[in-house]
Amino acid sequence: MQLFAAVWDTMHVDDRLRDHFDGAPNDWVESLKPERVSRWKN
Repeated sequence: MQLFAAVWDTMHVDDRLRDHFDGAPNDWVESLKPERVSRWKN
């Protein structure tokens, strides 16, 4: 079994916390979200 860890730069952590307490979406989190995949082919 392989284990993977995410490493966040200090700047990214600061941005994430600031956005969380401001109620704003975070660019770093949004960029890491998986894309929605349709099960139907177009």
